[in-house]
Amino acid sequence: MSGRQRILLYGYHGLRNAGAESRLAAIIHELRCRFEDARIRVATFDRHGLDYLSGVEVRYVNPALYRRSTRRLIRDSDVVVLTEGNLLSDSFTAQMVQVHAAAMEEAHEAGVPTVGLALDAGPLAPSRRPRVMRAVNRLALLTLRTAAALDDLLDRGLTLQATVTADCAVSMPLPTLAERSAVLASLGLEGATVHGLAPVDFFMYPARIAPVGRPADYVRYPFRGSWPGDGRARSAELARQWIELGRRQLRADPDAVVAVVAMDPSDERISRLVGHGIGVPERTRLVSCRGLNTFEMSAVLSGLTSMVTSRYHALVMPLAYSVPFVALGHDNRMRYITTEMGLDKYFVDRDTEDLADVLADRHLSLLSESAELRPHLASMFEEFRGRDQENYDLLATVVERAGTSASVGGET
Repeated sequence: MSGRQRILLYGYHGLRNAGAESRLAAIIHELRCRFEDARIRVATFDRHGLDYLSGVEVRYVNPALYRRSTRRLIRDSDVVVLTEGNLLSDSFTAQMVQVHAAAMEEAHEAGVPTVGLALDAGPLAPSRRPRVMRAVNRLALLTLRTAAALDDLLDRGLTLQATVTADCAVSMPLPTLAERSAVLASLGLEGATVHGLAPVDFFMYPARIAPVGRPADYVRYPFRGSWPGDGRARSAELARQWIELGRRQLRADPDAVVAVVAMDPSDERISRLVGHGIGVPERTRLVSCRGLNTFEMSAVLSGLTSMVTSRYHALVMPLAYSVPFVALGHDNRMRYITTEMGLDKYFVDRDTEDLADVLADRHLSLLSESAELRPHLASMFEEFRGRDQENYDLLATVVERAGTSASVGGET
């Protein structure tokens, strides 16, 4: 396929969220394979945060001018692709869903076809649903990561025909064996038994824009955690439970190492608390996406023996390496994907009593069944990769149709 189609990848990029950038890297790769000459653009909040990606034009936009700057990019595009998998939820911040609803409205007004690619359906306030669903029902294409997400959106008023596919991250190009070895060696993880912990401090959310406050309270400026209700006490207790889990893992295996992995910069606060709280620094590693790009984070995940995670993509990305997991869920997404893989027994709800006890027991069960689980995980990964290709087959139809319309209109 060829053409000079102008494709805008729209999302909150350049913030070093490993999962979001794994999706972005996969989408760029797959689009470039199908449209060699397409003009693929992405806006970023960081001038150099996406320099490691190839095959895409990176446009820096000042966060304060994001809406105005991206409005111009939307109107100067043939197709807009919404790349944030969790954009239909306000569980982390209302700003995310509001900005994406505005982008969908802007594209509709400009007559630019917009695609929601492999999205999910998390919690969404009833007051926001009418606007969001009205915008979603105007999309040129919608694909979803799980059948349960489709059911949720149908209950919310989805009238657009949608296709269930799989998360884009499964098609991210993987680092070579040599690249993986180099990253693991640099962190002291090569050849070791490594149990990954990927915590999320969900009790600090939703985050709200606040120009003034204590630096430690911010997810990332200007978004400050709100800790609703008794959130601060629950955050402290959550960290304590993670610390206890890490200590138990080290006691159970004297040769093991625990890697506390921050998949998003907002996870660094709780990750530091957990890593330091475990109290065995020679057998504990803190790994942050802030200093590693998504390919390097994939390399880290490749070296894990197991993973206990509250981050969706700390479950999805290690599937490429058949890493067994326990999922600690804070919204619908973790439950949906564990159910889809037939692994409900390895899902734990965040409000579970005696959380460290339950997680430790599930982790021991996970290790005892590891030999049987790995082939199943490998099979699910290949299935997801096959299903993900449908995302790009469907997207290609929209891009080709938009490119034809642009050519007829005299644009190149």
